[in-house]
Amino acid sequence: MEDLIIKYAEEYALSADKSMNIEDEQRTAFNPAIFVFVGDKVYDAISCIRQDIEGKWDNSSGVLYFHIYSEDKCRDENTPGFKIQCSGVDHKELRAHISHSFYRDEKGLIELNNVIRRLKNDLLQYGRMYSNFEKVNISLITRADDPLNILIPEIALLLKAKLYEDFKIVSADLYTLILERNHEDNFGYYSAAAMSFFREIEYFQSKDYDFNAPLEVLEEGIEINVSNNSTPIFDLVYLLSDKNEAGLILENALRKNYETISYISLLKNRSVDESSYDAENGIYNNNQFKNNIGINSPRVSYATAGLSKVKRPNSAIAIAVLYNFYRGLMERLKDNGSCDDPVIMKALGLDADRIEALVGDIAEDSFDVEDMMCLMTNKVSFADLQGMSLGMAEKKLYNDVCSKFFQDNYEKQMERNIEALDLGNEVIRDIRENIINKPELGIYCAYLWTKGNVISNEIIELNKSIQRDINRLNKELDAIYEEPVYFGPMQKIFFNQKSAMRNFKRSMLERIYGHKLQILKLRGQQCIVNKYEEILLKLNSDLEKYINRLLYIKSRIEKCLLNNVKQEDEYLGQNIEEYYETVVKKIIEDFKAKYEDNFYFEERFIGNIYELLKRDDEILMEKLIDSCNKYILPTEYFNRNFEDELHDRANINIKFNDERDILTKKELFKKLYDILEDNGKVNIYILNFTTRHRYEEKYLFGNYNSDFIRYAFELDHGSRTYKLGCIHERRTSGIEKLNLMGGFTIEDVIYGKNAMKYYEIFMKKGYRLHAIDEDKLPHIEY
Repeated sequence: MEDLIIKYAEEYALSADKSMNIEDEQRTAFNPAIFVFVGDKVYDAISCIRQDIEGKWDNSSGVLYFHIYSEDKCRDENTPGFKIQCSGVDHKELRAHISHSFYRDEKGLIELNNVIRRLKNDLLQYGRMYSNFEKVNISLITRADDPLNILIPEIALLLKAKLYEDFKIVSADLYTLILERNHEDNFGYYSAAAMSFFREIEYFQSKDYDFNAPLEVLEEGIEINVSNNSTPIFDLVYLLSDKNEAGLILENALRKNYETISYISLLKNRSVDESSYDAENGIYNNNQFKNNIGINSPRVSYATAGLSKVKRPNSAIAIAVLYNFYRGLMERLKDNGSCDDPVIMKALGLDADRIEALVGDIAEDSFDVEDMMCLMTNKVSFADLQGMSLGMAEKKLYNDVCSKFFQDNYEKQMERNIEALDLGNEVIRDIRENIINKPELGIYCAYLWTKGNVISNEIIELNKSIQRDINRLNKELDAIYEEPVYFGPMQKIFFNQKSAMRNFKRSMLERIYGHKLQILKLRGQQCIVNKYEEILLKLNSDLEKYINRLLYIKSRIEKCLLNNVKQEDEYLGQNIEEYYETVVKKIIEDFKAKYEDNFYFEERFIGNIYELLKRDDEILMEKLIDSCNKYILPTEYFNRNFEDELHDRANINIKFNDERDILTKKELFKKLYDILEDNGKVNIYILNFTTRHRYEEKYLFGNYNSDFIRYAFELDHGSRTYKLGCIHERRTSGIEKLNLMGGFTIEDVIYGKNAMKYYEIFMKKGYRLHAIDEDKLPHIEY
């Protein structure tokens, strides 16, 4: 069930983000862009970066992707790939083998050239999508510990050479991902491989780097040299780790770094909105950033970045809506259980009329004296009976014969008829029809009114009422028994005696056993009432299981809500349940006014709770989720500006005359700014005291004219040690911030210091971690 709830929350968050992205101004790349993924360890980066760009760039269909791999090619048919053959090679030779076999494989080089040529031709078809088609930007992405990155100089230079055939300017950036929390086997080897790649970066990014190799191979076997004369391959080299500058391992670090790459690419490749340009707003300038991080210093100067976002916590909101909608359903069920006693007793079948009718179906309507008149009597004269009580007269005439006859033909027959009654199924059927399946009553009503203490009290009262009638009839019967027998003078005349005796017997038996029949019927009612109690208590036990399942569903939703809120930033996730409780209550009141109080039980919403539970708990959950998706989440309450929604939510628990002050917009902005800054720490762990040329730029993505952006620019105006800019976008879904930092060397990176230990050991053990003479590689000291 939790999986259903989580899926619902994730799908809503995704659809809400897409919806808001549609409402937000779409981003547009100024120049064509190509993303090249080198290695099997960046397989996941392809879909992540692609999805992010497709959701946010309006000319995303003109962005191209290319994957260099050795095992699993990207499954996206629109992402061409090239396979490097290196399976089965021992780690000791792997990196060097990849490079040497690459050059020896003529067919492979021909195929690679063909793939790049097709990639370039595809790019040329998208010219109209871009404002400027003179320049192309290449973003090359790899993992530091992936052995395939030994081919990055060859891949990058061949790609640049082919693109220079059609573009005036080709710029390339290298994004190197570092995974410090590495749970893979052969951790030591991969650390050594990462350091070998760092040394190679120092080599091919040096200002005097020369390259000349026959990489362009035509199908006829003709080879053409690709060269690079005394210049670094890449404009900038970014290092992005799963550990930030505070030394903390980031959750979902790789995914966040992939997204950061797409933001950096957009920042470097975006059309400038002149309406947002002023002296205060620092527009990104790539050459200026390169110069400020010390790109002209003797050592290779690296850059890094950190991305942070504040947006509506849509997943938690979706679950809060589900929870409060379900809580409203439970309250409606309980309210429907608070009915008047007579209404429920009648619905349960425990009203006097129903019980009497049941007994009437299994007992004689009236006493038939003719059967008893056929019974043999003792020879008794008028004189013998004269003055006796009717009770004594019956015994004198019949002994116990009449009593036994009544017992055999009436009492025992009623017992048999009661036993034969299919009362259980009949009662349950009636309760389902009259209570459970009626929206105005429902399953909770049936549960409450069949509970032991409730039903027992009702049974006791009903039995008392019946017993009072029995007692009354017994008194009347006793009085009949005590009446004296009296024969008038005419009855004693000889020729009238026979007829008079028959009339006497008939009258006596009708009066005595007519009353006994009425008493028997009442005792039959008591039997049926007691049977009802057994049936209803058993039914309650069954219903309790359903009610416990309803309560369990509530607890599952609540647990998911608490877990989801915990995942949000403490401030951004505050008061979600409380705020959306009031929102859902408003919506429910709207539904009540539009439909009726029991709208929950219409098929368009939830329907028959009992029938859904009979099938499966998850079926009920699916109906709840469907109702939230169709009728609640699309309402205007969920389309509010991010800042306004957060402001109202932050103040939801502050009442009139509360000792706490209402949070002002300025205080809200300060908290948002701090969150963006804390969550946007750059993703590299370095020794800060050794970084001499640290340089920072920070960019907000949002409406430049919004109150929050204006606040951010004014916050530390005059004392700012970094460049601050805004990428102007009309947006309501949230605010994003990209922090750029550069000016550090590989010797400042703590991961490099640790990797060097393994590198030196593996090199001493004879591992061929490079394809060129190690003496050509710049020395790195820690």
